[in-house]
Amino acid sequence: MIPEKIEEEQATSGSPLAKRTGEYDPSADLPPIQSEPISAILPIFNDLAVLQPALEAWISVLNSLNRDYEVLLVDDASTDGTLNLAQNLVEKNPKVRLLRHEAHAGFGAYLRTGLAAARFPLLLISTCDGCYQPADLPRLLKWIDKVHLVAGYRSIDSKRYKRNWPGRLFHWIIRIIFALRLKDPECWFLLARRSIFDRIPIQSSGPFAFAELLAKANFLGCLMSEVAVSYDPIPDANDKWSNSTLREKLKGFRQVFSHPDFGPPKVTEK
Repeated sequence: MIPEKIEEEQATSGSPLAKRTGEYDPSADLPPIQSEPISAILPIFNDLAVLQPALEAWISVLNSLNRDYEVLLVDDASTDGTLNLAQNLVEKNPKVRLLRHEAHAGFGAYLRTGLAAARFPLLLISTCDGCYQPADLPRLLKWIDKVHLVAGYRSIDSKRYKRNWPGRLFHWIIRIIFALRLKDPECWFLLARRSIFDRIPIQSSGPFAFAELLAKANFLGCLMSEVAVSYDPIPDANDKWSNSTLREKLKGFRQVFSHPDFGPPKVTEK
């Protein structure tokens, strides 16, 4: 786990204006949302060995928050018995819903499916494979009233997660092309206001989708914060969401960069 002191030092306001004394703070215009119900969108794909304990951990933390919530398990056409286990778990947990793809479609497709089904004002996007710790969710909730979204960045034993060279290259591509200055744009632990997704349709179906989400939010001027979250890259947890090839990510990058879609324009009433 990450000490509270480290979290305080590393979490930052998404608004540079908020740091300037006497100047307008755009976060002041955001309605409070910290105590609102949560839709947790969690992908599953061949996670038979880890699904039940991971889901139970998420449910335990969500129950402790004393609010309504739903867990959306999105099965991306698993082939190892994950679907049958998920169906059994859903029958025992009325707050858990199961959504299924008939064919393996990728992380972006899972996001589109989950976003379309989500009902509550707060959206949690993460994984259900044991790599991320549900106990870190309150750290993100702490900042959500001040921003549109709170992004996690991975830490292992209180130290920054080390990327391999393709990961570092991808990070710099995103940073330079999209001016996205988050520490870890591939950390699958995010809490956001559902309302921002009206202008953020997910175009890419593959592993670029999460970076696409963040890049579009940044382009639209959304306020963002970052919080360190625990990360345990256990081999048995099948951390396939983060370990995609650079070629796969660049394919999604080219698709979004060449024809970006920000949904229907927001209509201002006169």
